[in-house]
Amino acid sequence: MRVVHGQVNIGLNAVAAGIRLARGRYIIELDDDVLDFPQSWLGDMIAAFDAVPRAGYLAADVVQDEITNGAKPGPEMYRERCYRGGMVIQHGPTGGWCTITSRAVIARIGNFMEIPDRTGPSSRRTASSRVGVAATCTASG
Repeated sequence: MRVVHGQVNIGLNAVAAGIRLARGRYIIELDDDVLDFPQSWLGDMIAAFDAVPRAGYLAADVVQDEITNGAKPGPEMYRERCYRGGMVIQHGPTGGWCTITSRAVIARIGNFMEIPDRTGPSSRRTASSRVGVAATCTASG
């Protein structure tokens, strides 16, 4: 795993910059305000991504509690499907605070769009809409 930290905040343009620097089979984007993960998070993300052969982009589910809904659309926007080992994945709109895609997907669709001088809303939706399937990993078995 390679961690890249920039001296200047370039907002969500950093996703595209990170992808240009990445060399591995998988590309994982993790927001800087994530505080805690289960020990198995990386293996779980890779297993979930590999479980859906048509997936081009997968995001970990967000915390939804009395403080935040994680900006996740309502349940009517998703359909759940169970995969090997009891892994449940929701198919529907996704953005992400923790996402995975693959080098092969990026080679096929191109990198995420960069917007000069823009540090606001994500360009992820443009790229994820081109991959065919976007999903949210909600649980693993």
